[in-house]
Order: sequence, then structure tokens, then C-alpha cells
Amino acid sequence: MRFATWTATPANWQHLKYHPLAEVTVFGVGIDVNALAGHMKKYGYDEDEGIVIWFNRSTSRDEIIDGRHRHQGAIIAGVTPTFRRFIGRDPRAYVAKKAFRQHLSVTQRALYAALLDGTQEEKAEAMKVSRRSVQVA
Repeated sequence: MRFATWTATPANWQHLKYHPLAEVTVFGVGIDVNALAGHMKKYGYDEDEGIVIWFNRSTSRDEIIDGRHRHQGAIIAGVTPTFRRFIGRDPRAYVAKKAFRQHLSVTQRALYAALLDGTQEEKAEAMKVSRRSVQVA
């Protein structure tokens, strides 16, 4: 399944907002944005690592759902990143897939689970947390 397709760089890319789904994990944990920016400045932006955006109909604007650190690094480095557009109406499936690549705490996984579709039992099982954790989240 393909979740995103390459797209043109938005004219206002430096000012894109982050979708709330992108902010479930704490910014900067485990990633040194300044070191990332330094690498980008020296070697350029890795075109294969596109920032994923989604047009949020509720806010009528493009929002970043994946790539906050790359976005900030590119701004600091003064380089233009590449972008991918999320395909579909609901980015929760993409964000849940992304969550499995990260080292998340039980609380963070429960927050992701609360955003998914399905019963509490299904969501808890999908994110490997208890049903109670999903209820609290």
C-alpha cells in the first residue's frame, strides 16, 4: 500500500503548520535538529526523505503529518526539502505505521491508539497497549 506520492514544494513550506497527529510524540526526543541541519548544510537535503503533508479540510491548509525534524533542519540549514502528499482522506493509518518505527512509551502508543479507527480492543491490540490505556488516552 502506498501512503504518499511526490509533490511540488509548497511556496510557503517554511511556514507549514504541524497536524496534531504529528505532535503526539515529543519534538526533539532522540534527534539533534542542529546536527541534522549541519548535515543538510554540508551535504544537501536527502531527496528520498520527503516531508509528508496532508490537506486538512477542517483548517483548509496543508499540514505536516511526518517530518517535523527534517522540516526544522531544512529551515535552519537554508535548504529546500522535498515533499510527499498523503494519499487518502484520513492520515491516521499512516501515522500509526510510523509509530511502529519509533521507540514510543506506553503512554505515547496509547495516544496513537486513541486516534485510530476501530474498537478499543482492536486499537489496544494494534498498538500493543492495554484497553484501559486507550480509554485513559
